[in-house]
Amino acid sequence: MDDLKIRQANDSDKQAIWEINIKAWDGCTNSELLEARHGVIDGKGWRQRIAESIAKSMSRESVTTFVAEVNGSVVGYAEAMMDRHPSSEVGVIGHNAVAPEYRRRGIGAALVARVIELLTGRGARVLKVITLLSDEPVRRIYENLGFTEFTRMIYYSRETEPVTPQSSPN
Repeated sequence: MDDLKIRQANDSDKQAIWEINIKAWDGCTNSELLEARHGVIDGKGWRQRIAESIAKSMSRESVTTFVAEVNGSVVGYAEAMMDRHPSSEVGVIGHNAVAPEYRRRGIGAALVARVIELLTGRGARVLKVITLLSDEPVRRIYENLGFTEFTRMIYYSRETEPVTPQSSPN
């Protein structure tokens, strides 16, 4: 794609990243699945919770966020970080998404490739990324870039029962 530019994100990109998240994460987040089962949690819908989580992640000094621009508009982003501490040999591809109308153009793969380049340069010997089984498009990107599945996780949830205060014996 000739008009694609990958660059490091800055504060002025936060609104565009927020908007990408609102559009891009349908059907592929634990937060959405949890809300479908239990209703709105903490007074915030899953989209707001995801966007706030990503904004918090972007503000961490240990996280580098890249954006993809097409004709000067931010259309995707991806995060890079070292696992747990800077001297780790494990690089992590964090949150990433491409606006739905720009998918299937190689933008996601270009973003992940840039993250891989950065993490490799920081000394990562192993790279990892987490996604849901149902997120087929991003799984194909990871597999095409040489990632192979090494485990699966199962998430459980349940409602709690109201706690009744017990009186203390006198």
